[in-house]
Amino acid sequence: MKKILIIEDNLSELSRVNDALHFSYSEISIIHFSSFIGVNKVLKNNVFDIILFSFSQISSTKLNKINLIKSYQPSAILIVLSIFDNSETITEMLSLGADGYILQNESYNHLVRLFRDLELDIPAMSPQVLKNLIASLRNKPNKVLSDNLTKRENDVLIQVTKGLSNKEIARILNISSFTVADHIKSLFCKLQLSSRGAVIAYGLNKQQQIH
Repeated sequence: MKKILIIEDNLSELSRVNDALHFSYSEISIIHFSSFIGVNKVLKNNVFDIILFSFSQISSTKLNKINLIKSYQPSAILIVLSIFDNSETITEMLSLGADGYILQNESYNHLVRLFRDLELDIPAMSPQVLKNLIASLRNKPNKVLSDNLTKRENDVLIQVTKGLSNKEIARILNISSFTVADHIKSLFCKLQLSSRGAVIAYGLNKQQQIH
């Protein structure tokens, strides 16, 4: 059974997300909070598979909550629900530890697809988010993004930055999914990052410096 935490103050959006989650997974348990009050205790006393955190406005206090959530729940998939689609905000949240970013105007069918794709190790990113952050990178020549990494680790980093799943990366690089997973663990260690979203943000920042 998947255990899911939703932090969302918009009841209509909560209902839509809740319905999409129930449609996507056969067995789930959902805990909901309309604000962060009381969330700390729940984070300490539970282990969640997925955490959905809504951002209707940006503040340093709320941004810091991303770090707090990941410190309590390092293995949970943390997905930001937001109205903001500018690349600066998205990159900042990924850098702080978010593993996915879904726009609050996302269609119901897209929500279901994004939630189901988590089972395939595909980051939950709205199509518009991917378009803004990643699509432009696909046709650019691959560059070494970090001198601290081996050639193969750089290859994996470039593909992770494009939002690809482990299986897709394995197919492109002609290696196994298990080898890709090992390289990603190495990226976490060498780059001192704790989430796939943070790796994507790191890669995007490096790409911007190169280009």
